[in-house]
Amino acid sequence: MSLNGTHDSDSSDDTFQATLTVGPPPLPEIHLSLERITQPAPGNAMDWLLHANNSGESNFSGVLVCSMDGVEFFTNQVNISTGGYSNYTISMNSKPGQIVCTTSGARTSSTINATDSVEMISAIFVGAGHSTPSILGGPWHAGDDIILSLLLRNEGDAIGTAHLEIEIGGVVQDGPTISLDSGKAGEVGHSFSIASSGDKIVNWSIVSTDGVVDSNLSGSISIPVLDSQVVVFEIESVDVEDEGVVISWTAELSDGKDRLVNLKFGAIQDGLKGDAIVEERLLLPGITYGDVNIGFQDGQEVYIDLLEIEWTIGFSSFTDDEAQMPSFEINPQITVNPNTQPRVPSVGSKVTVYYTLTNIATGSVPQGQIVVTDASGEILGTDTSPEITSGSIDHSTVVNWPDGENVKISVAWYVGGKSVTDDVLINSEKVESEDEGFEIPWGGILGGLALGMVAIFSVRIKNSPAREKKEKNA
Repeated sequence: MSLNGTHDSDSSDDTFQATLTVGPPPLPEIHLSLERITQPAPGNAMDWLLHANNSGESNFSGVLVCSMDGVEFFTNQVNISTGGYSNYTISMNSKPGQIVCTTSGARTSSTINATDSVEMISAIFVGAGHSTPSILGGPWHAGDDIILSLLLRNEGDAIGTAHLEIEIGGVVQDGPTISLDSGKAGEVGHSFSIASSGDKIVNWSIVSTDGVVDSNLSGSISIPVLDSQVVVFEIESVDVEDEGVVISWTAELSDGKDRLVNLKFGAIQDGLKGDAIVEERLLLPGITYGDVNIGFQDGQEVYIDLLEIEWTIGFSSFTDDEAQMPSFEINPQITVNPNTQPRVPSVGSKVTVYYTLTNIATGSVPQGQIVVTDASGEILGTDTSPEITSGSIDHSTVVNWPDGENVKISVAWYVGGKSVTDDVLINSEKVESEDEGFEIPWGGILGGLALGMVAIFSVRIKNSPAREKKEKNA
């Protein structure tokens, strides 16, 4: 608005005053009302018919919202034209309280809310002793299970259900639901984890779909969450012993809780990990030492792995390690000494058999078994062979000597899954039998026979007829 001729001599028309009335834009006007379809009853759903009427000057495009005691249970996006009328069915579990339905998300010249007061016998939940949940399982590290627990009592006249609901960073989680008879108490709880460290705010509330909840049963708690624990799992040494390859290891766990882990040990052959020996162990904060025998496995390296059980491992952790497999290849040889003690053994006596044990490979030879037998395979004696780290050693075994003039002795060496044998023939002391000790005196017998024959001939000559005749003639 502007004035013309404000520079003439008449100043009375240089100003103008007026009053303008600015009305509201055309807006919808919503009138809501509730009509019960069913009546409240413990444990049953309750239904209403929500009537919505637009008597305004423009269409309504917004949301209808219904809540009981401030807790929303119905939302619906609607479009109601000018002069239009719509009906909507809403439902919730029967419980006492004040229901309010209103509009949201769009301007109206006015909204007349719909209300209904539900009265009925129901469960009434209050805290039993405490009105704030207990926090269990601490201290808590990132990724650990955190347990909230609260004891409730039903002071109402009917059975009811309730559960613990939490909200962390806008994410809502519900714990398991419990059912309590009138006058009974029970525990509600929820287990959850937080992935990052720091002081975390957890909003909580007790929720019941069929009972009244005391206004004190909601709030916020702060939970200090520590960094995840770090573990370092390393090989200290690898050695060859009598029964196999032994891996000595250490596991260092940072400060905090005891932790359950699976430890794996094995051999690597041509880049592939073989079957592992698995051990479940509870690690305490600090350094844990241990060793495990993996036997004589084929491979160029040994490995160890750590797997956490139901907890989150921290950054900078080392959960596996590898080391070179020590050489344990053996090539045993045995040489039996033909000299014994005594030098000429006799049957049934204790005789020391000497032999030399040699390993011509690079590995350490563990303890083994010595078995001494004769030609028939009868065991004459056994012994344990000592460990041989390098070269050869002389050894001996005491045996019970068998009979025989030339005795074949076999000495077998069993070690590291292999066996070698050497034989030797040893002259023994000759034992004469009673038959062998009696000799027939052939010389005497023959001499006696000759003398007897001479005597017989002499007698015959003396008594011959010719001689008798000569004597008569004489």
